[in-house]
Amino acid sequence: MRMRKIGFSRMLAVLMAMALCLSMLAGCNGSKGGESSSGEEQSGSVTETSDTLEFSEEIEVATPEPKTYDVPSGTKVSSVEQLIEAIAPGATIVLESGEYNMSDYLQQYSAKSAYEAWNKNHTYVELYEEFDGLELRVKDVDGLCISGGDTDASKTLIMTEPRYVAIFSFQRCKNIEIRNITMGHTMAGDCSGNVLDFTRTQRVKMYNVDLYGCGVYGIGAFEGSGSFEVADSTIRDCSSGMLDIEGGSGDFNFTDCTFTGSNWGGYYEVNETSTLTFLRCRFGQGESNTWLYYGGITLKDCTLKSPNYYYDVYEGPVG
Repeated sequence: MRMRKIGFSRMLAVLMAMALCLSMLAGCNGSKGGESSSGEEQSGSVTETSDTLEFSEEIEVATPEPKTYDVPSGTKVSSVEQLIEAIAPGATIVLESGEYNMSDYLQQYSAKSAYEAWNKNHTYVELYEEFDGLELRVKDVDGLCISGGDTDASKTLIMTEPRYVAIFSFQRCKNIEIRNITMGHTMAGDCSGNVLDFTRTQRVKMYNVDLYGCGVYGIGAFEGSGSFEVADSTIRDCSSGMLDIEGGSGDFNFTDCTFTGSNWGGYYEVNETSTLTFLRCRFGQGESNTWLYYGGITLKDCTLKSPNYYYDVYEGPVG
């Protein structure tokens, strides 16, 4: 269970909050209107702000007027079995509209002898036993697109029942694209698995994707994963936050996305080999409480709620 996080001290949080407020007051002059000026860098932080950084009382779940992402041409599937069997380097997989319950299909391989035999016959996917069920791991794939069969992401749902597994876990992959799909666990509540996991995986694109809790995080990226482009997507209602990025290598860019309903924002391990940027994104209360105080990230033209506490993982809500 990846829940390693690093807490910030109360003093650092207060100083950063004061710097943010001073920057907003100096730049916005009480107005949300047309004139803009460059944001000031927070003391002790490289987080960027701008005059279009707004605080609102309400936030919708979906980004208004999302872009439409075409359904690509590819192998059409209508079952979990067909989906899994189609995964291979260079494949484009298009799911017909409907619900796909991964655990309903995978439970037939729950015995160790059964999933070990299954793994011997599959090169690019394997079944891995977690505490309460089997997780599907996609490995060593270069070039894979998985898309819903409709431009409305709500019409294609991939879900799983076990609380300790991800919907998909990508291992040592590159050039992965996911679009027009909703993913999550079958019920809200406590979870120990993320919705999507990426380990040593590079060049990932997600368009018009809805990731929902239960899931500790919507997206987990580890051990040199990076070069992520996520646009017009939603991550919502996760137990610990929208993101968990550790040991990143490359840029993580989120554009026109909505993050809402999670208990807090998540975790980003700041390092010299990765960047995290939010452009025109909209944040709910728990997410705002985290990312407003986070150093080493870029927020540009984003909408956040006015903070009502600062979250320290060792002390809990502060303020």
